[in-house]
Amino acid sequence: MVLLLIQSTACKKEKLVEPATLETTVYGRVVLRGTEQKATNKNVVIKAYKYVSVWFGGAHGELVAETTTDTNGNYSFSFTAESLDTRYFLIMSTVIPNHFDPGGNNWIFFNPGQKQELQLRYTPHAWIRLHTKNINPHVSDKLTISLGGGERYDIWGPVERQNIFLRAGNVNNDISCWLTRQDTTYNLTFNIFLPAFDTTYYYLEY
Repeated sequence: MVLLLIQSTACKKEKLVEPATLETTVYGRVVLRGTEQKATNKNVVIKAYKYVSVWFGGAHGELVAETTTDTNGNYSFSFTAESLDTRYFLIMSTVIPNHFDPGGNNWIFFNPGQKQELQLRYTPHAWIRLHTKNINPHVSDKLTISLGGGERYDIWGPVERQNIFLRAGNVNNDISCWLTRQDTTYNLTFNIFLPAFDTTYYYLEY
């Protein structure tokens, strides 16, 4: 009985846990926002960084991989991640005319230790010609137009005005407007689709 027990115990094997892979591959295509078309005939430079935070609350990146798109706008890069807990991001560092800069703080985070597809998009310029008219004026009327990023316009009194604003193309845009009349605020915000590389007219009366 004792011999059988010893033999049975000796035959058991522990299951080995395979270590998680740190090999990371990101691939995809660079397209024009709102379409599946190749964004540009240029070779777009794509850079991958390790996210590094600093003690005073800021952050920066350490370059880990770099690639360029092929003639069809496709890209791919691979590297060995430091750990699965490390954060990584990529940016497109090529600026093309009549498009918003895709770089700067437009960081696109991805997961280490995986093979994943990410479609990257350039946002084209578009413009809105906003025609505003005060048809029922009151004393000290103020129409405020806020476009985000600190860009704001105030229109006072019984006026009619047209302004042209740069916005994102091939997408719906929220145009934040509100009328301050005496002690009351009226929300006049509207949403409008703006086709790329074109100027769209919109009439707003209040």
